[in-house]
Amino acid sequence: WKAPRVNEFVWYVEKGILRMDRVKDGKVEPFHAFYKLGSKRGDGWTEPGMDGGNMDGAHLGLESVDLPAGRFTDALHIRMLHRPKKGDRSVVCDFHLVPDVGIVRMEADRGGGDHEVFELKEFKKGG
Repeated sequence: WKAPRVNEFVWYVEKGILRMDRVKDGKVEPFHAFYKLGSKRGDGWTEPGMDGGNMDGAHLGLESVDLPAGRFTDALHIRMLHRPKKGDRSVVCDFHLVPDVGIVRMEADRGGGDHEVFELKEFKKGG
């Protein structure tokens, strides 16, 4: 058994972009330029991303998604393309973000068969 690697991230808005960035050695490093506030279907943005590369984001509109946690009819679909600075492969990530819930689904394709899907299993609304 090997202990899991633990990463620390911070969420914040900068220049109208919702970012999820990594904290490493006490410094915030670009990771994901997640969502451009106020964007509409078809809008895109490019911001600094992980490992010195760029992150291209695209607003793909609202969709319905069926997950173990239930059906969400107002899921914002965001696609991100990480373009590395050096020879690494590009990574495509699709996120579904639901108001008052958060990220309900994430799919990452790193190429070469390296593919992951994360789905919300359960959700209980606080009150």
